[in-house]
Amino acid sequence: MPDKLTPGMEFLPSSRSVAIKRQVWEKINYPQKYKHNEDYIWDLELKKSGFKFYFKPDAIVFWSPPRSFKIFFKQIYRFAKGDSEAGIKRPKIKYIYLRYLVGLALLIAQQYIIFLLMFLVYVAWSVQKNFRYAKMVESFYLLPTIQIGSDIAVMIGDLRGKLRI
Repeated sequence: MPDKLTPGMEFLPSSRSVAIKRQVWEKINYPQKYKHNEDYIWDLELKKSGFKFYFKPDAIVFWSPPRSFKIFFKQIYRFAKGDSEAGIKRPKIKYIYLRYLVGLALLIAQQYIIFLLMFLVYVAWSVQKNFRYAKMVESFYLLPTIQIGSDIAVMIGDLRGKLRI
């Protein structure tokens, strides 16, 4: 999201929205052996080789987001699986596992009130962090559903990538 881009921040664009100079393409080949997240792997390789990325806020890119929750889930799953297969460790994944392990531990310990309070905080956080982009009443149930779904997709994809299944 444009409001999340600040000068000097790490910016790794998706290949569906980049312009690339020919000499860059010729020097660092696109990693086609990865079928789920080759653009991210390519971005990391370009950065490691010293190439610079520039954000152009006035660029026009046509791209359609997933049209159903099922398609979205599969996309997130594939990204996480691809990262895991490529040995990429995104820092946020450990926090996803942690929050679900804590929730499971609370349920096993029969700490239902604490679990419910933490779940409500989690739901509120999932709405708060993205409500400004949606700004509709449906956000109060759609955003938590999307958050939980993407968390599950990431964990399944990450585990299957690690296990190579």
